[in-house]
Amino acid sequence: MLTEPPKPTWWKANRHKVLLVVGYWIDTHLHGAPASQPESPSPGPQYARTDPGPA
Repeated sequence: MLTEPPKPTWWKANRHKVLLVVGYWIDTHLHGAPASQPESPSPGPQYARTDPGPA
């Protein structure tokens, strides 16, 4: 007598759909948006000479 194998769990039956949707969401939300830039560039280090130096 042969018995039928048990039905797959919900995860086993639908994991390919879930992973496809998650991959699409990650691709469109993380890689599709440009990185935010600061409004104005911050000035670099300022160096001021205190001695007159050679003439």
